[in-house]
Amino acid sequence: MIDDAIVKQVKEAAVIEQVIGELITIKKVGPNYIGKCPFHKENTESFTVSPAKGIYKCFGCGKGGDAISFIQEFDNVPWPTALKIVAQKFHIDVPEKAMSEAELGAYKIREKAVYALQKQNEGFREDLQKNEKALAFLTVTRGISPAMIDRWSLGYAASGFFAGRITYPIRNVTGEICGFTGRRVNEETVPKFKNSADSDLFKKSELLFGLHYAKRFIGIADKAYLVEGQHDVLSMDGIGLSNTVAPSGTAITVQQIRKIKRFTNNIVLLLDGDAPGLKAAIKNITPFLTEQVNLRLVVLPEGKDPDSFIRGFAKGDGECDSPLRYIEDSEISFIEFKALQYRDEMDKDPAVKGKLLNEITQDISLIEDKNIRLAYIQKCAAIFGIEEGELQKDIRGLREKLEVKPTGGEWFAFEEAREKITELKEVTILSRFNHVIENHLRGVRNCIGMNCIPLNKNEIIRLKKLTTTIVFDEFVQEAFDKKTKLETPTVKNLKRLISFGFDVKMREGTEIKYDKETGDPYEIAYINFTDW
Repeated sequence: MIDDAIVKQVKEAAVIEQVIGELITIKKVGPNYIGKCPFHKENTESFTVSPAKGIYKCFGCGKGGDAISFIQEFDNVPWPTALKIVAQKFHIDVPEKAMSEAELGAYKIREKAVYALQKQNEGFREDLQKNEKALAFLTVTRGISPAMIDRWSLGYAASGFFAGRITYPIRNVTGEICGFTGRRVNEETVPKFKNSADSDLFKKSELLFGLHYAKRFIGIADKAYLVEGQHDVLSMDGIGLSNTVAPSGTAITVQQIRKIKRFTNNIVLLLDGDAPGLKAAIKNITPFLTEQVNLRLVVLPEGKDPDSFIRGFAKGDGECDSPLRYIEDSEISFIEFKALQYRDEMDKDPAVKGKLLNEITQDISLIEDKNIRLAYIQKCAAIFGIEEGELQKDIRGLREKLEVKPTGGEWFAFEEAREKITELKEVTILSRFNHVIENHLRGVRNCIGMNCIPLNKNEIIRLKKLTTTIVFDEFVQEAFDKKTKLETPTVKNLKRLISFGFDVKMREGTEIKYDKETGDPYEIAYINFTDW
């Protein structure tokens, strides 16, 4: 626990415009500073910083607070961590007062793990300097300068889990080492890559290589480049595109997209120029659109990834005068990208064009901003030579499709959810249809709606053919009438489902609870309906 006097000292010392100005672009207007809010997408500058009051406030999304709460929100860290980050900027030591036994135990475990990873990385860096072959692999084969090796804390594991591999520390957004990726030096070593095992610190699906370093440059450029591997990030940094990040050997996840979105809504996906990889990339477009990202793509020359493409220029075999200029000049929309991938097939088979148009209209329908949607419609109409009005009609129909309410005890959005329910062998049921729509637009497609009308027997049997596992994703108390405390029709429907042999789980408790110190929500627990 942190003493109140220290908290007060940090708050008084913090120069809020300095803290925030290091992370986003703000400009002085009168006594205050203004800029675009980093916590939601906006076109006008509604984010205000008041040095006199030591606070910030966004008049668009309503977020506000002091320098510490800004860091907590921006870096997605617990409040004590945010306080320490601000304290360090202004050279204030933060001693801690007594914690409870449980708090102290959890704190010590985490601090011990972070410290162990830091010491391990120091050992890897020392081993790299002792191993000529590993050092030559980086400096000669991959063209990485000693300064770049030092900046990115690259190392070498002579023994252990990563033996014979170059090590790349994977950090969280605040710069703490959470784990490592190891890349083989000898081609005989298998597998080519190894990652640290998932843990409380190392969650591969949430971490992005380079984000701790790139976040400042992403904020300045209002754009993030997304590449596939660590060496791609290093090469991009080497040509001045320091606003580049990469997942660690996995397809990009929604969690990772949301981490980038804290700094910008503009993401450019750099794609290796091989046909199978490009076709596979088409499947990865949807999560960006459901997260309302302004997505652009750059297709590199055939057989090149960002690292080999950039290194090719250093060797004098580049295909244009500058890799930087090529990347900046080659951005295309996802519509243009899809059309290019199927261009030859469309020429041979008109059915391919129809299928592709259906895909693209579904993509466009995911976009909430009507002006952006219109711009994509115009682009699509121009590429495929069709009427804008026809596209608008189709997209309007897609967006309205889920808004038709069922009658006569029918499921809401059953057909839209059928495929995903079958795949997952589980269905999520909600009583609020607008929440069902939001889930589908976010990609959670095993979700259906159930209203207050008694369920039709045929509907129950229809669902049972797909699954008998139900998660009613609402709190228990919401299933009862607030005035009479009697069972609502929703509860009666759930009981009816159980009588047909369904296993039903509900949210346990009465509300989402938050940690008083960090402000983070506790994980929601579920309870079996019959046990409750």
